[in-house]
Amino acid sequence: LLHTVTCKQGTKTQCLKASFVPGHNLPARGIDIVTMKSAGNILFNTQQYMKNNTCKLCQDSQDKDKWWKLPRALEQWNMQSSCRRTMVSKVLQSPVLVAKEVASRVQNDWTNDLNLTCTELQGNVAMAGAQSKMVQFAFEKLHLDKYTFLSHKFECEYYSFQMSRHWNLSPHFLKALVQLPNYYNSRSNVQYQQLIASYGTHYITDATMGGQLQEVTALRTCEVALSDSTMQLVKDCREAEIMAAVVGPNNTMLSQICVPSTRKYIYVGNFHQGFNERFREVAGGNAMFDLHNHLSGENKWLKSTEKDPALLNYSLMPIHTLINSRSPKRESLRIALSEYIKKRSLKIECPCSGNTYPSQREDCSCSCSPSKYTNSDCCPTRKGLAKLIIEIRSATGLNGDYFSSTDSYVNFYFNGYEKETETIFDNDDPMWNETLDFGMVELGPLKKYTIEVWDEDITTDNDLLLTCKGILKAGNNKMSCQYSDMQLVYTLYTTCAPYLGGEYCDEYIPSSP
Repeated sequence: LLHTVTCKQGTKTQCLKASFVPGHNLPARGIDIVTMKSAGNILFNTQQYMKNNTCKLCQDSQDKDKWWKLPRALEQWNMQSSCRRTMVSKVLQSPVLVAKEVASRVQNDWTNDLNLTCTELQGNVAMAGAQSKMVQFAFEKLHLDKYTFLSHKFECEYYSFQMSRHWNLSPHFLKALVQLPNYYNSRSNVQYQQLIASYGTHYITDATMGGQLQEVTALRTCEVALSDSTMQLVKDCREAEIMAAVVGPNNTMLSQICVPSTRKYIYVGNFHQGFNERFREVAGGNAMFDLHNHLSGENKWLKSTEKDPALLNYSLMPIHTLINSRSPKRESLRIALSEYIKKRSLKIECPCSGNTYPSQREDCSCSCSPSKYTNSDCCPTRKGLAKLIIEIRSATGLNGDYFSSTDSYVNFYFNGYEKETETIFDNDDPMWNETLDFGMVELGPLKKYTIEVWDEDITTDNDLLLTCKGILKAGNNKMSCQYSDMQLVYTLYTTCAPYLGGEYCDEYIPSSP
């Protein structure tokens, strides 16, 4: 629970003796909105705390004998009586949505006064977080296969603060501003961009602090569909695994649903092993622990974030607003910031080919009309699916009638379906060159086809001249069916459905979109 911190004015001796509040230096640095990382150089002086030989001291909510000193740059400092834990899990369809999730820690409109148009911030474009490591991880997957991303973010919040009106800019930043040319143009571009690279695009106005574990898991969309699992199940069970690791293994869902599911669907001990394409970041405290070893002391990590917190969620303002409104450098830096952010934005082209169409979601994904063979994510509904086409070429040496040549046709049977060619009359060596299209079928090592050559008779029953059986396998296979002097030549074109391969189209095969 949020504890209302007791604060008082301290004497010079008390102020010198007291330690700074945990994380007091975190708001000193700016934030680069495109990487969502703290900048290298310091914007604000958060070491100043004395005024008139006094300072503000705030009492520790757990240790009443301990008092922290508050920098003059900070105010409204509060601490939780215990770690406030939150877990947020989401299914994301594209790197753009991953970027927007990474940027969700920003609690206000970070575009304030930057004149970034709405169209530049919608759909398949992301700016905030566009160059973060998590987004780069997700973006690299696009060219390998069709992916869906799971985002899991666990937070342990201890502190919150606001920037006060009594902040002072750091001497280094003030010097950099003095040296900055008044106007932004091709000649001054390098200096402006260097300033942004050094100090970030934004500064923090208020924030929460504590420990955070954030990860993105890349799931091959169709592999999950073909495992008879679901994205929702994988998301929920991965969340249960994380909570078991950082809080404790007492979790009903993990034991009753997730463990049996891993054995049924992915044949391994847990979801983090079965779906292991992952990028993880741990912030705050001593992050050196094994997330999947429940005996390795994750609660010690949570406790360590109390003394060594990281930034969790915050509100931001562009750094050009730190410059006096009468200075031309303010507008010049605003323009430079806008260009810097736009140049590093993430834009994904979203062409949907074939029978696919753009998803109704703003996530740059394509959808399919669900059918017996394809789900809405354009994945095959089960293994073994293949498109079957038979080309009936010719036959030789047919001997169907004693007093005339043969009137013949070919029948092909597979899995309860039947198709036949046209009849060629009065020819013992017919050439059909006819295609029988069975559409989508389901292969298997025990599923046989039957092909037959018949002699058509008008006055009596048709006569079976030739029959053969075989097992359909993927590929283009030229075949012959022979009995005595009679022979039928045909070709089987068996093409696995997308994302399927192997002899019977029962193996998952990655396929770049």
